[in-house]
Amino acid sequence: MIRIPARLTKSLAADTHGLAPRIAKEVVPHLPEECLKGWDKTLAADDEHIEIRQAIADAQGDLDRYLELEERRPDWRQNPLAAAERLLAADRLEEALIWVRKERKGGLAYASREDMAEGRINRVHDLDKVRLEARILEAMKDRPAAQKVRWAAFEQTLNGDILRDYVAKLGDFEEFEELDRAFALAAASLRPYSALALLLQWPRLDLAAKLVIDRRGEWEGRNYEILSEAAEMLEDESPLASTILYRALLNDILDRKRSPAYGHGARHLARLGHLANDLPEEMPIDGHAAYVAGLKAAHGRKHGFWSLVKG
Repeated sequence: MIRIPARLTKSLAADTHGLAPRIAKEVVPHLPEECLKGWDKTLAADDEHIEIRQAIADAQGDLDRYLELEERRPDWRQNPLAAAERLLAADRLEEALIWVRKERKGGLAYASREDMAEGRINRVHDLDKVRLEARILEAMKDRPAAQKVRWAAFEQTLNGDILRDYVAKLGDFEEFEELDRAFALAAASLRPYSALALLLQWPRLDLAAKLVIDRRGEWEGRNYEILSEAAEMLEDESPLASTILYRALLNDILDRKRSPAYGHGARHLARLGHLANDLPEEMPIDGHAAYVAGLKAAHGRKHGFWSLVKG
């Protein structure tokens, strides 16, 4: 057991793929106290191994040393949320709040389908930060502040999970009024794809259909994964909303001459024909016959598409 740290230290020096540090952190909790003390002294000569020293501090229950080591890391490598989580568990709430509110310089970025449609990129830890800060404020018996943090995050992201956190902490009989406020915010948002995702996932298909109809000129068929899923989900709830989305998808395929997608386009036109029987008499778009006539006038020479339609 005593030889393990020495062998792992040699492996750390030779490691080029990041495997040795992961093994070292897994081994730390299983080593006796004397081994940990000696290994920490050995690793102290090289700041490259701070993460392993933090694992040792965790195993020894030394939160102050963990935090001291965290502050020695470069800004872009610090993880304030990990520090805040430990402080929350230790009931050191004022310190936890300071750490959770620190700006994290590094971290991966990602974009959901809706973000890509709207030209946005997020950091993977942003919503984790919101949820942890709210938990800390709840532990401090400051629910109004926690709810304010949750609502502000929902306003910015239209994230359904954050909204559920917010609703779960409401008092009796407040849920319906606050949900109405949330859905009204989504309907008026400059992020229509995120609003649509929220309403479909909640689910409030009636409001999703209304959003599609009210903002019928904003849907771009190039965002086919979002729109095709939404169109299918709304077929029974609102043939009109579904029709608007299927038309956006088909128009994009033909306008951009996406011949590999003509098969999808032919299926969209078939669905439109099926939905036409259930469209209302008065509606803000052309009827099915007029729409098909327009397609033939604009794209009549796209024989590959029309041959699939006939087939």
